[in-house]
Amino acid sequence: GDDFREGKMTLPVVLCYRRGTDEERRFWRESLEGGNASDERLADAIALLRKYDAIDDTVARARHYAEMARDALAPMKSSAWKDALIEVLEFCISRAV
Repeated sequence: GDDFREGKMTLPVVLCYRRGTDEERRFWRESLEGGNASDERLADAIALLRKYDAIDDTVARARHYAEMARDALAPMKSSAWKDALIEVLEFCISRAV
């Protein structure tokens, strides 16, 4: 809800915007650009995110890129730095969910 209220264009919003009708795209523009992010609009935004599976698709993308990052780290020797990077990956995925 904070990102919505702050007018941030997150990946779930981008996916909804691309998949939505003209009216739904207008809703996003008015909500995010116009500073018109009321609680009622937040409920409508959540409904659109669910309608277009935007959250699930975003989490799937995050997991995909995290797996690519893990694969890139695999050849590295074990170290505190490598462990820290893996922890960051896990944190990012947990935040996406």
